[in-house]
Amino acid sequence: MSIFHQAQYLFDFGEFIGDKEVFGCKKLLYALNGKFYEITYHAFENMIDHIEFRSLEYAAKYYSDMIDIEGL
Repeated sequence: MSIFHQAQYLFDFGEFIGDKEVFGCKKLLYALNGKFYEITYHAFENMIDHIEFRSLEYAAKYYSDMIDIEGL
């Protein structure tokens, strides 16, 4: 499955948690089936760079103001 199709699957079936900007890249965090995935998007180039699996600890550390850990 291409990275575009992977991202589209997360957009369609995942739960959007939050986003942040890091060094000009947009990072989007999604939850799907009890796991977290972070999509790195370059707005100026209009492309998805990569999708990474993220741990609960990572999500809590970097997205703590956007996520309700107790609800998971």
